[in-house]
Amino acid sequence: MKNVILALFIFTSIISNAQVSIGQWQVHLPYNQGICVSKNKEIVYCASEEGFFSFNETDNSITELSKINGLSDVDISTINSNELLDITIIAYENSNIDIIKKDEIINISDIKEKQIIGDKHINSILFVKNSAYLATGFGIVKVNLEKEEIADTYYIGEDGEQITVNELAYDGTFLYAATENGIYKAEEGKPEIINYQNWTKFNFNPIESSSFSSICLYNNSLFVLNNNVSNQNNLYKIEKIAEKDTFLMLAETINTKKRIKSIDNKLILFVDTAMYFYNNSNSKFEAYKNSYDLPRPRDIVFGSSSIIIADYVRGLILKRDNGFLNYFFPDGPYQTRIEDIAIANGKFWGILGGRMGVMDGYRYVGRAYTYENKKWSLISDYNSLDWTNIAINPRDSKQVFIGTTNYGLLEIYDNNIIKKYDINNFAEHTLQSIIEGNNIRIGGLAFDEDNNLWITNFGVEKPISVLKEDGTWKSFNYKDAINYKYITNIIITQDGTKWCILPRGEGLFAFHNNGTIDNEDDDLLYKFQNKDKDGALLSNTIYAIAEDRDGVIWLGTSEGIVVYYNPGNIFNNRNYFNASQIIIEVNGEPKHLLKTELVQTIEVDGANQKWIGTEKSGVFVVSPDGTKEIAHYTAENSPLLSNSISKIKIDKESGVVYIATSKGLMSYKGKATEPDTYFNDVYVYPNPVRETYDGDIVIKGLIENTNVKITDIAGNFVYETTSLGGQALWNGKTLQGERVKTGVYLVFLSNEDGTKTFVTKLLFIN
Repeated sequence: MKNVILALFIFTSIISNAQVSIGQWQVHLPYNQGICVSKNKEIVYCASEEGFFSFNETDNSITELSKINGLSDVDISTINSNELLDITIIAYENSNIDIIKKDEIINISDIKEKQIIGDKHINSILFVKNSAYLATGFGIVKVNLEKEEIADTYYIGEDGEQITVNELAYDGTFLYAATENGIYKAEEGKPEIINYQNWTKFNFNPIESSSFSSICLYNNSLFVLNNNVSNQNNLYKIEKIAEKDTFLMLAETINTKKRIKSIDNKLILFVDTAMYFYNNSNSKFEAYKNSYDLPRPRDIVFGSSSIIIADYVRGLILKRDNGFLNYFFPDGPYQTRIEDIAIANGKFWGILGGRMGVMDGYRYVGRAYTYENKKWSLISDYNSLDWTNIAINPRDSKQVFIGTTNYGLLEIYDNNIIKKYDINNFAEHTLQSIIEGNNIRIGGLAFDEDNNLWITNFGVEKPISVLKEDGTWKSFNYKDAINYKYITNIIITQDGTKWCILPRGEGLFAFHNNGTIDNEDDDLLYKFQNKDKDGALLSNTIYAIAEDRDGVIWLGTSEGIVVYYNPGNIFNNRNYFNASQIIIEVNGEPKHLLKTELVQTIEVDGANQKWIGTEKSGVFVVSPDGTKEIAHYTAENSPLLSNSISKIKIDKESGVVYIATSKGLMSYKGKATEPDTYFNDVYVYPNPVRETYDGDIVIKGLIENTNVKITDIAGNFVYETTSLGGQALWNGKTLQGERVKTGVYLVFLSNEDGTKTFVTKLLFIN
């Protein structure tokens, strides 16, 4: 069990509205798809499909809640609160449990960690006295809320077998369970309840199916939702007639019925696009009045002067007593899935698409999410699917190109789609379709130093095309040289060579135009596989490619990292052109770097460190030469949402590292930024440093490997360090670990050979 004390439960606005500090994480999740809601005094909790947040009825403030500020996991399945106990329970999809209790979070991971054959999913939570009963995929779990531990587990199926319990109800004496095999009841609080023989099963006759998805108590009667064989739902009321439990049908065979709930002396029926309140006078359900366009209600609670709805489109909806509707949810991207990322001038672009490795796409609607000035925006096109790669014009960041799996190339300018290069305008471009119809498949995009956009177009006669800066097109007949159907990612190295990935184990293809794009006669072409200096074959199932600041090519493969230290020899001196594996020492033994990992993405930061994203083991940060592990971030040791990493991209100016995981997008404020050529834009922040400040002092605008010396105004030496890329950090202490005194401090900067220098000042208040 884990306890986390949280200052966040003062419930002020989330820290994302403030300056992000070095080493700080942020989550970027969609919050609009509300699935359940609960209320504990003035705090309303809303779980969305991917995120979780709270809303304060008193001041209307919203707080994002995640692993960053104390939660133990991701993907919430259900929540419930008890105002008398001042407690909220969160159940996750993996059966982990968090209890929010006053100013702390208590984690109970017993169900998650227990080896149980079958379904451990927690379907619902019911409070009874000082206990919580969890309806799970294997039975019922009782949680002792005073001791904050699992108290008992009830297996109530036939002969004590596991049975899926969907929901529970309590009438003051009996505990009722809606299960996949009927309705059961037992006397709550009795020791005998642990024995399955003391659970009584209701007689269903003449109900067709014995599967029940929802149950609640209302006006001393039980209401149950039944699932019949045609996947439709019937709603019943259970009453005693002549001392016999009888099922009275209230509504039948409406296939959108989802859930019933009793709250604040009201009985509510939820369906896909509406909710209905039970009218006692005529014993009928009546549609909720004053609804809204395209409703998708999923859950409801009642505030002091409002109705609060968790809605699958609009997050949290408050209907005030005056009839007005207000929508509340934190800003975020529209969905969690991100296939590719690009960043320019502080603006983040992420696109949703079919995984490029599939080659056929998943037929997702084309969407791009942008993040700028702490605001998220959506660009979408229902007429083009599976946006899979993106490139931003380095000379005009308003111009963005997006490649798709089947629908050609899109051009966006100033957030608007202005042109499509597809089957409807073949005369205007050189892209080709693999078959008749809209099947122009783009594998990769990259701009060269002359601002020409290079495009891989797989499965066609001319798999390489270029959109030149003057707007004209040219394609290249490299099909015979490539001799392979698929071609995906493309990068352009410092010497102008284009390296392309040939996926599914085929290796790589490189070409150079020798400065004459329009003359193919002098082009250099080479298809090859990864072989070491002895000719031994290395992994050729390649997922990622990057060039570092020293010109070394890094490949992410199905068996770790492969590098080319001598890429300049690719055409002229192949006797000295070979692949290598980096050797590191693990527990005293030499090992190949990440040999057991499938590497899906590689990004180089301003200090030439490598950020490596893996399929199953999170993010590794390694030194420029790869021989030293600087950090290893996992879902277990950090706020990382998942260990499956699809893409990493770094904002070189700010040092922010964006990490796309299988559970959503995160960012991390890194220490390294892109170095400058001269000391043209040096600044220090914060400046002045106040007595209450306890973070790192950042010196930005530096040359690579700048030597940084700090002295007091009298020239006494205080601190020395070397920049990481374009910035250096100082913790405000001397080399002996003492916080410096109030005064003015001088910051002396010089490049490696001392030919470029700069001095700036810093006021420190202690």
